[in-house]
Amino acid sequence: MARRDLVAAGAAVLLVTAAVLVGRHIQDTRHTLFVRWPPLFATWDPHVGPGTPAALLLAAG
Repeated sequence: MARRDLVAAGAAVLLVTAAVLVGRHIQDTRHTLFVRWPPLFATWDPHVGPGTPAALLLAAG
């Protein structure tokens, strides 16, 4: 059973690595990927909006 877990974890690592490398290659050569969320191409921009009170209550609880 543990061997299957290791194979699955290794396959997941390879899949994520391939996705990152392909995405970086496309962005570096064609500049067509415009994702605005973390972790790859985003910027940190904290703000206050209508959901702020609910977020603070959820974080405090």
